[in-house]
Amino acid sequence: MRAEFFPKELYCRNFRSLNEVRVPLRRPDGRKGSGLNLFIGENGSGKTSAIQLLSLAFQSFSAASRIRPTDFFNLEEKIAAELEFDRFKARSGSPFLSKAHFECTGIEFTAESRDRKQPNRLISEPFAARTHFIVDEDAYREPDGTPILAKGEYKKFDARDKSFDPARVFEGTLPVCFLLERSRARHIGRGQFATTLDRITNEISWRFRKQIKDVEQEDDYQKVHAAFTDQTIKSIPKEFGPELTDALAQLLEFPVSLNPLSYSSPFDNLHFATTSDNAAERLPVEMLGSGVEMIIALQLQCYLAEHAKEPLILLIDEPEMHLHPRLQTKLAKFFFEKSANHQIILTSHSPYIVRDVGSDASVVQFALKEGKSEVTPMSGLKTKLRHGLTVNEVNFLVFGMPSVEYLDELWGSAMLQFEAERVRQLDEVLVKNGLSYRENWRRSDGNDYAVTLPHFVRNSVHHPENKHNRPINDQDVYSAIEGLRSVL
Repeated sequence: MRAEFFPKELYCRNFRSLNEVRVPLRRPDGRKGSGLNLFIGENGSGKTSAIQLLSLAFQSFSAASRIRPTDFFNLEEKIAAELEFDRFKARSGSPFLSKAHFECTGIEFTAESRDRKQPNRLISEPFAARTHFIVDEDAYREPDGTPILAKGEYKKFDARDKSFDPARVFEGTLPVCFLLERSRARHIGRGQFATTLDRITNEISWRFRKQIKDVEQEDDYQKVHAAFTDQTIKSIPKEFGPELTDALAQLLEFPVSLNPLSYSSPFDNLHFATTSDNAAERLPVEMLGSGVEMIIALQLQCYLAEHAKEPLILLIDEPEMHLHPRLQTKLAKFFFEKSANHQIILTSHSPYIVRDVGSDASVVQFALKEGKSEVTPMSGLKTKLRHGLTVNEVNFLVFGMPSVEYLDELWGSAMLQFEAERVRQLDEVLVKNGLSYRENWRRSDGNDYAVTLPHFVRNSVHHPENKHNRPINDQDVYSAIEGLRSVL
């Protein structure tokens, strides 16, 4: 059985705010949730940059055209991304060393400005980008692992063999990397650049062309042509075809005819649509919004990868975009299930996505300090509530947003945990555990008594008719929440 290699750490240097930053990555091991990674943090903290840099490392063939001067933290230095793997073997690219291999610990992507334009090119890319194997030992080895000797010395490593080529990895498989950015490309439409659906239609057309080589092609073509014409182009005037072809024949030196079906790629018009018995009521899926398109694109990618028995790295920037909260929760379940065999890395600002994957995923928090990203691994999101992580708790833990709803959830959990039957009884427990009677609550009858801050905020929310006490603010709610969390 071939091993599947996934990166276990991303080292970023000189890419936007990511400079000298290491990002741990969790890898799938067959258990649901095992390959799930969640990047959280404020806007501009480096989450999106990290997944884009990871994508560039796997797709360096197009990286030069995707790099911008603003991507460099320092334009005088190289952008670099090192992806650390478990040790794997790669074959030499030399025909003279076809059985030799060298050992690697990962791959490295670099991008740098060109000193001058490429020779004999009117327009050339201003940046050079490449991906290399990170070589662990500077010598070739025989199939059994023993070093290759040349003239009594180890065969020295040829730097040309460092160029990254996943096909040269043996006794294992490197994953295919797929990025869904915030500005959603139409992956299930057809376009100038190969989309997900393009890959499928090209595959089907290729299989179709292979099959018809062994049959009487002309008869099959005529049958398909006749059936298609009868069903689809009856409304075209009969004279139109000959008139057009005659006109074209006068301009061209080869015959051209009007055909409703391309025999070389008969599935080019393949598309997704809503299902209905009435064809006139069917809507192309792209009319339902980019969120639905993204879900279909993800399903397609996983289907293709599983059909081809290939591991995937799915990089998804804010998967919640344009999705109803109910669909967000379903998407989170999809990520949880697929991360058993694929490495999934998400950035998100959605409390629903974070709630549903945060307890299972490896959570990494990004923050921007003095223009540079700082990365803090978290051991999942730990709830303080008896009934599990809620959206209100996520908003507090991840986004720093206090709410009286979360305070109420904590208060109820505290009442259960300490078996308190009355509000004042819980207050006594809170004081014994480090809180203080720092507020006075005045009742509607004019009597007052000392209370903790959580008690004061809770009463203010539950008794808005009482006008004898000062109004509460966000800082009061925040401090009250922190106080309750410290006790639970």
